[in-house]
Amino acid sequence: MLGNEAFDRDEIAQAHRTATIRRMTEYGGTILAVQDTTEVNYDNHLKTEGIGYISDKTLGVNVHTCLALTADGLVLGVLDQSSYNRSEAKDDSATHDSKKIRPIEEKESFRWLETLERSTADIPEGIKVITVCDREGDMYELFAKAASLNEPLLIRIVQNRMTVENKRILDEIHRTKSPQKKCQGRVGVTIPRDSRNSIPERDAVLQLR
Repeated sequence: MLGNEAFDRDEIAQAHRTATIRRMTEYGGTILAVQDTTEVNYDNHLKTEGIGYISDKTLGVNVHTCLALTADGLVLGVLDQSSYNRSEAKDDSATHDSKKIRPIEEKESFRWLETLERSTADIPEGIKVITVCDREGDMYELFAKAASLNEPLLIRIVQNRMTVENKRILDEIHRTKSPQKKCQGRVGVTIPRDSRNSIPERDAVLQLR
């Protein structure tokens, strides 16, 4: 199939997206669009040419995927997927400052913005999509893109940014952890068993503050 010129990668991806949106419509309500990158390591394929590098000097392909999930964690399908790699091994001599001054369109992190735009396009009315990203998505450009599209965004924070009140956001969050702060809610989770330390599976109740 992969050698058949009648097959088009974009058409296959679009078929998955169409089926995913159909399931989203059937479910309705709030849908989580979760982005993340998976590294496919081909470092042992030394005789294969033209693979490219995923990081440092490791051969492979980076696959960036946006999955649609229900609030209960049921996977409905793929909303968007792209792949990228480097033609050469990572240049460790590049300085941090030289990376920062490049426009976002020239950075690998631009994939987060592209995926946000593609994954939320043409979603039927009545469905609320919340994009979820890990710490790599904590960047102003992604915030600006979400605001321009009027799309809700949930990011795992990593930068200790300033708030509009000129306070450090992580410092403010830590201050809300004091016992005097009222609990805003509780959620039950199941913690898998830890066979290495002989700890059985157990249930826990987390407090949100």
